[in-house]
Amino acid sequence: MFKKLMLLLSLFAIYPAMGNTQKTSSRILKGDASRAVFVSGEIRDLSRESARLFKLAEEGDSPIYIFINSPGGSVIAGGMFIQVMDRVKSANVEIRCVVEGMAASMAMHIFANCSKRYAYETSLLLWHPAYRYVRGAAITEKVAERISKQIKLLTELYEKRLKKALALEDAIYYEYYYNEYFVTAWRLRMLTPNFLSIVDNVIGE
Repeated sequence: MFKKLMLLLSLFAIYPAMGNTQKTSSRILKGDASRAVFVSGEIRDLSRESARLFKLAEEGDSPIYIFINSPGGSVIAGGMFIQVMDRVKSANVEIRCVVEGMAASMAMHIFANCSKRYAYETSLLLWHPAYRYVRGAAITEKVAERISKQIKLLTELYEKRLKKALALEDAIYYEYYYNEYFVTAWRLRMLTPNFLSIVDNVIGE
């Protein structure tokens, strides 16, 4: 498990499509990033991004863009952000997500929760069984067990949502899920055309 996590972080560091999120946003938003939120790097704390998402929703009902460049991270932090997304969407504000380089693990769940989804043909996507572990301050075994159960409930919910959004045949879904295969956006669109659109085809929409 640890080796797979380190490989994921290493790929995020070296993948050549990374690091150009601002460039992508300027192309799609025509230089105006006033309705954009950026989720990049390892997901640890998305409180600032959540606050910005709320603020943008309060300012108007035009679409909000979330640009994702992330190998994933904390289920709790990602889950709280998804809750904010749900509240924004319930206010009839459309959330459009764009993946430039990578949306893996928890970042993939954020991507799947968007109203509309876009990615480059070579963007890397990945979903897999959740890794449940606790890091930080020392805690008792009882508290760790309780946290683990809570995370399990959250991951089961998000996995159910993801499976529904992808609308893949079970055999294909679980082949990628259990083997933790990366799939390019181009390949995923071939497998499930309604899940995402390719960025180069929708710029200027």
